[in-house]
Amino acid sequence: GETVKVTDLVVTAVPKTGNPLTIWAQLDPGVPYGGIAIQPPKGGKVTVQPGDKITVTGKIFDLFGLRILSEASVESTQQGVPLPAPLTVDVAMLGAPPASLSYRSLLVQVNNVKVTADNADAEAGSDYGEIELNDVLRVDDLLAAWGVDLPRPKVGDLFAFIRGVQFHSFANDKLVPRSPADFGK
Repeated sequence: GETVKVTDLVVTAVPKTGNPLTIWAQLDPGVPYGGIAIQPPKGGKVTVQPGDKITVTGKIFDLFGLRILSEASVESTQQGVPLPAPLTVDVAMLGAPPASLSYRSLLVQVNNVKVTADNADAEAGSDYGEIELNDVLRVDDLLAAWGVDLPRPKVGDLFAFIRGVQFHSFANDKLVPRSPADFGK
């Protein structure tokens, strides 16, 4: 990991907890490959919020196509900036690497989708809080927990849109909504 400095990013999502804690930020307007995951040093405090414009310095590395700035120092240079509009992307593209690579860590939106699995890991006998849309894209409750922040969608539920940060973990691309406002019936 080479140390790099990136300026003029807008924070789009900050989790309540995490191991490692990951902040998502991107260019505004959003463009493919314009997002990045930011991980402060272990035990570091996060003082930024969505809508902060930031400068980040950290070690850059790639984890299965997810670009991450680790051990990052984050400086807020402006607060209350409007969030970038989500990029509207076809659900099949977001669920299919390598086409999905350019959208990782960006605020994205899929339209006219159907829940096809209310537990994407049921066949493996597990439940990691992920549902599946249109048989191709997982939705993870990493930022907004099912049953706590919002009800867990059921098989057959239709949504006019779902938006969130595009993420990749455990060999799957995932959409990570931030709040109930990211679901539109």
